[in-house]
Amino acid sequence: MFAKAKSLPPSTFHEHVADYKESRAPLPSVPDRAAAAKAAAKRRRRGKPALISYEKQEFIIEVIVRADRANEGMTSLAIFDMIEVLCPELKHKQIRDAFKKLKRGKRNRGRL
Repeated sequence: MFAKAKSLPPSTFHEHVADYKESRAPLPSVPDRAAAAKAAAKRRRRGKPALISYEKQEFIIEVIVRADRANEGMTSLAIFDMIEVLCPELKHKQIRDAFKKLKRGKRNRGRL
């Protein structure tokens, strides 16, 4: 693109780019990219699956943060009650453990 815009011959960059292109791995075709992305996502998952879905986790965090901004911070019991309403199939110990894990998560550092 740059070479075309500046009317430079391709041979100008050939000696710099040729070595780099040889060292790169070829890109898979479009259908293979979807399969590769799916396989990569499977490899990233480790341990047990989350008890609370990602969407519900985001909602819980937003509620806690908004209550804190309004100077009406939620106690642990209020948070556990809210999670119990959202996920009635979970027992109290599961709720407590899931919230601990949610609090320790990297994406929530500094927010909770």
